[in-house]
Amino acid sequence: MSHPTSRRWLALGAFALIATTAFGAVRASNATSESLAASPSTAPVVLAVADAETQSSAAVAQSFSAPAETAPALSGDEARRHVTALSDTIGSRVAGTDNQRRAADYLAEQFRALGYATTLQPFTITSYDDRGSMLELGGAGGQAIAATTLQSSTGGAIDAELVDGGLGRPGELASAGVAGKIVLVERGELRFSEKVANAERAGAVGIVVYNNQPGPFTGNLTAPSAIPAIGIAQADGRALSDRLGPESIAARVGVNASTESRTAQNVIASRPGGPQTVVFGGHFDSVEAGPGANDNASGTAVVLELARVMAARPTPFTLTFAAFDAEEIGLLGSAHMVGQLSPDEVRSMRAMINLDMVGVGDAARVGGDAALATIAKRVSADLGQQAGSLGEVGGGSDHASFTRVGVPALFIHRTNDPNYHSPNDRSKYVTADNLQFAGQLALGVHDALAAGR
Repeated sequence: MSHPTSRRWLALGAFALIATTAFGAVRASNATSESLAASPSTAPVVLAVADAETQSSAAVAQSFSAPAETAPALSGDEARRHVTALSDTIGSRVAGTDNQRRAADYLAEQFRALGYATTLQPFTITSYDDRGSMLELGGAGGQAIAATTLQSSTGGAIDAELVDGGLGRPGELASAGVAGKIVLVERGELRFSEKVANAERAGAVGIVVYNNQPGPFTGNLTAPSAIPAIGIAQADGRALSDRLGPESIAARVGVNASTESRTAQNVIASRPGGPQTVVFGGHFDSVEAGPGANDNASGTAVVLELARVMAARPTPFTLTFAAFDAEEIGLLGSAHMVGQLSPDEVRSMRAMINLDMVGVGDAARVGGDAALATIAKRVSADLGQQAGSLGEVGGGSDHASFTRVGVPALFIHRTNDPNYHSPNDRSKYVTADNLQFAGQLALGVHDALAAGR
């Protein structure tokens, strides 16, 4: 999602710094961006574009040497300090909110203190304001069951008969006769948005999704729904499903929510260098349900720590460190950044390395571009851990925005966080060791690319 004192940048031998170009959103022709870049501390992000006088990639790789002995070592403890600041001090960082702006200011301050040209890259989002939801049996004033809103659900309250729709597959809904009724479906097999779309097409006027694991859950739809859509805990859902066989149940489903336009912002820092660019990134927004320590203060913190370490290391690449906003509502920040790039800037990108949820979980996983994943697995083995495979990872995190335009992208992740998207996604569960491994893995992939391996 995400993640040099006094500009102490090392010379790279015969490797000369080349002319650079800004991201489209911060180009000099953009008046808004000019105001953001009015001082050296808010200089625009730069990407290197090769020209006839620039060394070939092979020559650049040959000039790369091992990290200088004076360069600082990557520290999981330093990264964890940023996790604490983002999740404990600032808290939940929903895109477009005051806490999100506080987090962006914190990140920009950290990058600038390291000497990087840093900018805030604003963009407009449609923000979803969830003020709560409810399920009452017997209609208004009846037995209340705790519910959560499926994010992007339409607002409103519906009174109708509740019927069981299985897993929400079209055939199940047709046989259940859900037209004009509220349908109860179990989580699993289909995405939430598919269950809701199937229910809408079958004529349902509301949908209740119950968890397929113990406890409640939070969920997101990929697009606004036409009917109120809520989630309930597994135990409540199973109890209702058992009752719906022999009896009819009247119910009221309500969602109190609305949408409005707000401003979100990426935080992007850059160190100019060679003709090719490596991007380290992670999203810094979170869901409203919790403080987002692992998802994704962890990845953002590792990006900050990589910036600290890389400020004093030789590299043949232009480096960009990106903290993306609005990942949780559709990868909007990374999509905006990519959308501002010129074709030459896209072609200049050697790799994008995305860190998302790297502080908690039982095993490291890598995915995305096959060649980069192979390098990452080799590096992980050298580090004493064998990272598993996520395969050709799809649209689940910000690397996907780069993959769509042809940039080779690597996704670094840890699996099985029991507190995912919950109030318990707290810093106490994020370990310095996991953060350190993620940072060393990303750094090792950079070094392998720089050395032409």
